[in-house]
Amino acid sequence: MAARVYLPAQLARLYQIRPPLEVNGARVRDLIAELDRLYPGIKDRLTEGRTLRPYILVFVNREPADLDTPVPPDAEVRFVAAVAGG
Repeated sequence: MAARVYLPAQLARLYQIRPPLEVNGARVRDLIAELDRLYPGIKDRLTEGRTLRPYILVFVNREPADLDTPVPPDAEVRFVAAVAGG
């Protein structure tokens, strides 16, 4: 079963996406590859080389994750833009 993927509001607006997206992938990096197939260029906005960009956090079923985290069937995956204020 596909994971439900939520993107930061800025990316959702840029790509005219209405979350959640239903995306298949065994690991977080596979989800990103599939997202990039559907929305070319989105991978470069989420990753930097082989890691997540410093300001992007990812959670799988509300647990902190990284690119190699397995994505169980019917998982909820959230990409969050980390912001600081002060």
